[in-house]
Order: sequence, then C-alpha cells, then structure tokens
Amino acid sequence: MADNEFNIKVDETTVRSRTSRGKKQPKSKLPLIIGGNIALAAFIVGIYFFVIRGGPADAPLADASINVPVKVAPQIQESAISEPKPAEPPPRETILDDDGETLWASPTTGEPISLRFFPPGTPLLLQLRPAELLAHPEGGKVITALGPWGEGATKQLEALLGYELSEVETLLLGVVTGQDNQLDVTLRAELTQPVTLADLQGRLPTGSSINVAGRTMWQVGNHSYFVPEQSGGTSPTNAPESNTLVICPTEFTEDAVAAGQVEPMLVRDLQRLLPHTDSDRCVTLLLSPRFLDAGGSRLLVDAGERVRDALDWLMDREATAMVVSMHWDENFFAELRTTPQLQAQPQRYSKQLEERLTKAASLVEDQVIAGTWPPFGRKVLARFPAMLRKFAGYTRGTVEDRHVVLRTYLPLVAGHNLLAASELLLTQSSTSGGASTAAASAGPQTLKQRLARVTTLSFPKDTLEQAIKLLSEDLGVPIQIQGSDLQLEGITKNQSFGIDLRNKPGEAILQEILKQANPDRTASGLADPKQKLVYVIREQPDRIEVTTRSSAKKRGDALPAVFESSAQ
Repeated sequence: MADNEFNIKVDETTVRSRTSRGKKQPKSKLPLIIGGNIALAAFIVGIYFFVIRGGPADAPLADASINVPVKVAPQIQESAISEPKPAEPPPRETILDDDGETLWASPTTGEPISLRFFPPGTPLLLQLRPAELLAHPEGGKVITALGPWGEGATKQLEALLGYELSEVETLLLGVVTGQDNQLDVTLRAELTQPVTLADLQGRLPTGSSINVAGRTMWQVGNHSYFVPEQSGGTSPTNAPESNTLVICPTEFTEDAVAAGQVEPMLVRDLQRLLPHTDSDRCVTLLLSPRFLDAGGSRLLVDAGERVRDALDWLMDREATAMVVSMHWDENFFAELRTTPQLQAQPQRYSKQLEERLTKAASLVEDQVIAGTWPPFGRKVLARFPAMLRKFAGYTRGTVEDRHVVLRTYLPLVAGHNLLAASELLLTQSSTSGGASTAAASAGPQTLKQRLARVTTLSFPKDTLEQAIKLLSEDLGVPIQIQGSDLQLEGITKNQSFGIDLRNKPGEAILQEILKQANPDRTASGLADPKQKLVYVIREQPDRIEVTTRSSAKKRGDALPAVFESSAQ
C-alpha cells in the first residue's frame, strides 16, 4: 500500500476496469492537468477580451498530507448520448486502502450539465457556480489570482447580467458564431432569487420590449433577455416568477426557445463527454480543440496565443474533445477528461501524453529559472516548480469509455496559487526585464535613462506604498514617499487602487500611479493644480521623491515639465 494518508472511495467498476487491463496506470500525469489549468485560464481571458470587453496570490503551498473526503460520481448510460436523461443514482461506494494508483473519486455527484436554451452544436461551454465559489474562503483569492482582467471580467459579466455574481447560483456561458461569422455568447443564469421580466426591466432600463416566438422579451443591444416560464401575451408585471434568466443574441432567440423544450445536441465527441460532466463543480470548461483552429481562433488573443501552440504540442492534435473542471470545498480538486481520435488507442495516447507532458514540466521550470520577471510575480513563479512537484504526487489517471481521465486533490491554497502562477507565466513577459538587465550591464545609466526603461506593472488592487516599491525595484531607481508631506494634505500611503500598464516607460507608469492615488478625482491631468501628488528628481545621490505640489512649492523644488501647465 502506498505511503500516504488518503482514504479512497471508488466505484467497483473503476477497480475492475483497472485490473482487467493487466497494467498499472502511471502514477503521475502532472503536466496534463497543469496544462488544463493554464488552458482554462487562457480561455477565460480570451472570452473576456474578445466577447465581453469587445461587445498576487502569494500564500505558500500547504502540506499535502491530508485526508480527502472522496465520493463517487454517477455512472451515465450510453443511451444518454443520443437522448439526454437525468443522471443515474450513484453506485454503491466501496472503500479501499490507497494503493497509490487508483483513480480519485469525484468530490461531487451532480447531474450532467443541461444545455436547455442553447443553440445546437455550441462548440465551447463554460459553467461557473459563482455564489458558491464567492462564498468560499478561497473565492476572492481565485478572482485575484486571475489578474487584473479577473476583476474586470467580473464587473463586465455583472453589467451584462444585471445581477451581481453573488446572486447567481449557476452560470452557463456558450460561445456561438452568428450569421456574419462573428463570435458572441449565450448565457443561462440560475439565480438565487426568483426574477420576473419586470424586475429585469428595472435593472436594465436602457432596453426595449420585443415579442419573439410568442414570448415577451427584453432587448438590450443585440441581446435578448427572457424568463423561460413566462407565457406569451401576459403583462410583464403579472409574469410568473422563475429563477432562470436566458440571454442570447437576438438572431438565436427562436433556437433558444426551442431548446427549452428539447435539449440540443453537440458535435459527436463533445456529446459523448457531456454525460460525464458534473454540474455541481465550481468551474467546468467543455470544448472542441478543432473549434480553436477555426472560428474560435479569435478567442486566443493576448496570452491565449501562447496556449494554442502549447496545446497543439501537448495534445499532438489527437484530442477531439476535452473537459477541464475544478472544485473547491475542503480541498482543491481538478479533473481533465479528453477523447482521442477514433484511430488512436487511449492507452497509447495516455502514455504519449505522459511522456510529452513530463518534458513540458521541465521546460516550464527552465523558463522560470532563466527568465527575468517583474518583481510582483517573482515569488509566485519561483514556487511554481515546487507546486508542480506536489501536484504530481497526488495526480491519478485511468482510461474510461475511451476517455483519458486524470484527477488530483491538493490543499485549498493550491488552487489559487496554481492559477496565479499560470496567469503570470502566460501574461507576463520576461524579455523586458532581461532587456533592462542587459542595458544596465552595458554601463552606468543616468536616472533619466533608468526612468525611460520599458517595464510592466499590473495588479488588481494594492497600496500606493507597495506600487512605488515594486516600480522602484524593477527600475533600479530609489523612489521615496515623503510621508509627512502627504499627511499635510490628508493623503495616506495605504490607499488602494488597481493598475494594468504593460510595456510602458517607467516614468509613465510612475505618473499613472500618482494620478490613480490623487485624492481629487476631478483633476484633468498632471498639470492641473488639483493634481496634488507630484514627484521631484534629486541628484547626489540620485533618487526620486514623491511629495505634494504645495510642499514642493514651499521648498522651491523644480517639478518635471509634465506637472507644469505649459506641458499640456
């Protein structure tokens, strides 16, 4: 028996499927799950930047010697592929001593994800359980781990829905392609409280009433909103209440209404995976990799472009469908389930993935060691290899119904740390730091030359003091805050704000920090007298002092031209 403290509950069929092959399953398929986590983060980034916007987690990884309460997922009959049915009751659980290889059982036993009100053939689906996740102690850390766009995506989704995410029990988002070949989204939200169309009109007053397929709906822009149980012809104020809200492109409205009666079908391999999804998990991503080579390529923008090549290399273009899911309860759980092409042998494909992904883990470690990273992410990235090794020790795999299945359990803090490190590796470039280092080694630079260095500063929320410290370390320029000067104006160093500036000169970033921290929000620019926060460049020794306009005037300090009225 393996030397760890996990007690595993497994379905007897799982044990039989393992022993019938006469082979031990590889104990560690770490990189596949890690690749799935990175892919999930990248796809969420892509959805946010392309569809929504267009229309540092620093806790140490805890010890993994934990007891995991493991449950058994429901077994879905093959007939569910052609005619969606409710999931079968969970099979009888059998508790086994951990042999170090048997697949971890699922922490949840939810029914498969329902596709009601979604167009047929939707190639990418993302289901979230926002209220549950945000109520969890790790929820806020997960949002923070997703970087500046994580907070931005939250705000944009809430604006689109008309509800805060804490009011949404389940949110299913599907990417669809319209008649003009433009990508758009369909959403189905299960709210924590009943809603009527009249309530919705109050939350989104800029819309107008329309009638489609005998239903009264609310149209905002090119999206239609409807409460499914509302009957046609009734007044919105008398409409029956429902917890379900559907939002879809107006051109898909009739299809969405029809899909409320009979669930639509997906492409074959996605449909085969659908019965194996679990609607009780916090995050589930279901997609066809081929979609990313066609119309879905527009989702892979910014950081997502780096994922495309990585997925092609890791999957060797043999994966026809995949599901990545994560769950947070007493521990952090992650699963990847993928379907290889029909001509591929699942066992051979599993071994091939293991070989490729083990190599990928080493490449990631080499990249982290060799790179020169922005200071705010260095600690997280430095711990990334250790996180991967811990992940490897608790990852189990098997083959079920021609699907390669990999699962892992880790302590709660592992989830947001893995997401944070993945996001940093995807979105932060080490080249700017490396270029700065190379330039510095060429010879002494003046203060102005160091201020002109191109760098990146990005965080969702931090203090003025920490922002100045990070920029100072990155540029190699001493920057001091004159706290007594700020106190005279009632300005505190501990005020918080967010910033996302990439590949900008250091001095431009410093100026933006001072604009963000300025107490008077009506200031029209840096030269406006209402811009109280300024800086002074000192010599012998070289340094920058952050002070106030009035204190600098009293001392007779010369301000940079950007703070003078003639500069703007």
